[in-house]
Amino acid sequence: MTRQEKGLWTAVIVLTLGMLVMGTVMAMHGLRQGKDEADASHDANTEEGSTVATINGEVITDKEWTDALKRRYGSELLLQMLNRKAVYAEAIERKLIVTPQEIARELAAAMDGYDSEKSYFDEMKSQLGLSKQELELEAGYRLLLEKIATIGIQIKDADIEHYWTEHREDYVSPRNMTCPSS
Repeated sequence: MTRQEKGLWTAVIVLTLGMLVMGTVMAMHGLRQGKDEADASHDANTEEGSTVATINGEVITDKEWTDALKRRYGSELLLQMLNRKAVYAEAIERKLIVTPQEIARELAAAMDGYDSEKSYFDEMKSQLGLSKQELELEAGYRLLLEKIATIGIQIKDADIEHYWTEHREDYVSPRNMTCPSS
């Protein structure tokens, strides 16, 4: 596998992790909005069975709605929330920070291929429901994850060269291989 192929695989993995994390943010955002609306509704009408929606005379109560959300997303969302808190705690313990410049570079890389910054943010809002601020938070979280995962890892060029020399045949592209004569 060439360095370029390794880089592409790394990008695929990072993007996949990013999408998972963005999905988490979307779910948390949706539940947070729902909770805020439910709390407002609950405060207005203090009984636990207060109505949040009605269709054809059928009522959906705040409790029914909350229970359904917990059944469907509860354990998954709770795990994602715990993971986030663990990452932030680890970053604090290791004194790791992500600067606004790092976040800006991360977002600039994500914007590559879009006509403009506005078109990127519009697309992210449309596709994922994420605002610019939420995307910045997500980029910061991904960068923290990367820093935690790679802290203390140092690879010398000599080590890479040695590995390459010993494993060169593992990285030969199929089109460069010759077929034995029959």
